[in-house]
Amino acid sequence: MNGITLSIIFLVFTQDSIASTFFVTGGTFAVMSLYGYFTRTNLSHWGNVLLMGLVGLCIASVVNLI
Repeated sequence: MNGITLSIIFLVFTQDSIASTFFVTGGTFAVMSLYGYFTRTNLSHWGNVLLMGLVGLCIASVVNLI
C-alpha cells in the first residue's frame, strides 16, 4: 500500500518539488526540535502548533526564493 501511494506521488510531481517539500519539512522539524530542546517547553499546545506553522511558512518562503 505504501509503494502504491509513493509511486503515484512520484508520477504526479517532479523530483524538484518532492525534494523541496522534503527539505522544508525537515527544516521545520529541526527548528522545532531545537526550540523544544533549548526552551524546555511542551510543544503540544495550540500556540506552539501555530508557531510551528509560522516557522514552516518562513522556511518555505526562503526555499522558494532560491
